[in-house]
Amino acid sequence: MANFSNLAYCAPVLGDALPSYALFGESPETGFSAGFHVERTSSRIALHNGTVEPHRHPHLHQLTYWVSGAGEYVLEDQRHPVSPGLLCWIPAGRIHGFSVEPGSDAIVISLAREHAEAQLASIELGHGAQVFLHPCLVECGPGLPDGLEVLFARAERDYAGSGWGCQETVGALAGLIFISIGRHLAEQGRLMAGSMLKTPLFQKLQTCVEQRFKDHPSVSDLAAEIGTTPYLLNKACHAATGLHVSKFVRRRIVREVERLLLFTELDMAQVAELTGFSDPSHFTRTFKALRGETPKVWRARAQSGSEAHEGSR
Repeated sequence: MANFSNLAYCAPVLGDALPSYALFGESPETGFSAGFHVERTSSRIALHNGTVEPHRHPHLHQLTYWVSGAGEYVLEDQRHPVSPGLLCWIPAGRIHGFSVEPGSDAIVISLAREHAEAQLASIELGHGAQVFLHPCLVECGPGLPDGLEVLFARAERDYAGSGWGCQETVGALAGLIFISIGRHLAEQGRLMAGSMLKTPLFQKLQTCVEQRFKDHPSVSDLAAEIGTTPYLLNKACHAATGLHVSKFVRRRIVREVERLLLFTELDMAQVAELTGFSDPSHFTRTFKALRGETPKVWRARAQSGSEAHEGSR
């Protein structure tokens, strides 16, 4: 396991008029429906020449591991020296950039928002995944034969591969990277006790939502089934996820919609029915409120992204 040190949380900076991208240099309007993307910073050197001005990615999260070089990384309102072994976790919408010397390079794993959320929701760290709502920098040190260096290198190799399960491997490796970061935080006592605990009440909520999300249960329905009050249930949910119960349920519904859109040939009416929507307009509004586009547009973008990736292999 990596020898982590010097991890810093960064408060968000207020301000607009910053560039927003899908992948760097690409219009955010193109979206990012493919599950994962892996590339080196050097692959876009013609666009940035070693200097990437502060910007955001509204629809994707990024894990960046610096394998060589030196320079400066900008994260929100802080600056940090770049050196081999620096890992950067940047949640969607957070400000970041860098300026590095010639020869510097990093492996960047970009994760579509819904796929990253699914990864984090499946990880049990004993304190929930709210820690990953915040950007962070982790100094791992170079030459880790069984650490993060290996995980990133494997993700890069499998993403470029054409063998069975390569895409699934990238997702699994990203999960291992999240676990490595979270394990270190837990060992160092850097998770804020209390506000991020996955309490027994929240675990009951997770189980109940997983069983009943297609019924679109209200917080009152869930509280009655679990045997608590809506207030306490909302409090437990917000502490573990940063969300109130109603949005927690909606996100689970939308993840199921996305699964059906991407992996089946069901039409919109069938997907809506299978996920508990009796009104097609309500189905479209709910999906668009969380994903910024209609289910039909999302499906077309996701399918074209998958076909483009297969064609590049």
